[in-house]
Amino acid sequence: MSIFAGTQGFIDPVPVNAVTRYEAAMLQFFRSNHADVLADIRDKRDLTDDTRAKLKDALTAFGKTFA
Repeated sequence: MSIFAGTQGFIDPVPVNAVTRYEAAMLQFFRSNHADVLADIRDKRDLTDDTRAKLKDALTAFGKTFA
């Protein structure tokens, strides 16, 4: 997820000194709120179009809450 977030521009607005904190908070956010996305990635071992869309939506929602 971290690589996806980085390559898709979700981390671009995050200051370099906050990237580690962003990553930790993002993982916690997914574990708490989007465990289904994590399970899809783990179980399918592929980013289907559906999983990719869910991942982007969740990362967008997380980005709005990260301060």
